[in-house]
Amino acid sequence: MLQQETVINTSIVVSSACFTKLNLEKKLTDEQIFEWLIGFIDAEGNFDIIKFSNRPYAFEFRFRIGLHSYDTEVLVKIKNKLGIGSITQRTNKIDKALRLEQKSTFIISKQEDVIKLIATLDKYGPLNTTKYLEFLSWKKAFLLYISSKEKSIIEKKS
Repeated sequence: MLQQETVINTSIVVSSACFTKLNLEKKLTDEQIFEWLIGFIDAEGNFDIIKFSNRPYAFEFRFRIGLHSYDTEVLVKIKNKLGIGSITQRTNKIDKALRLEQKSTFIISKQEDVIKLIATLDKYGPLNTTKYLEFLSWKKAFLLYISSKEKSIIEKKS
């Protein structure tokens, strides 16, 4: 039993490379998976707000995790567990020697998906680093944006 606990702890906590070695057939509780995910978001997650230049007062709230393409399987597991988001593949030039890096990115940007992510992080969180403060600011801005957007729709109808 001690060996099994060590494998789970190493696989869940250390890094994406170790997570892919986890026996994916093994049943883990939601708490175990989301505890790992919270730590992973602390290390690799980004909370972005993008302003559209061609539309005043239009913003996109985006959460993303970018990894080397070798770790795409980790992003697929995250996407499947959350049931939201998408995964993109891209090649980046990383230096003047024209070395290329294959990158996979898990992205959540649909408003209904952002709401689900916020609910999940509120339920299983909090994040453990200053990423928590970034999340709180992002969440507050999103909720303010949504409420002002709904208010303007109501005002237009009356």
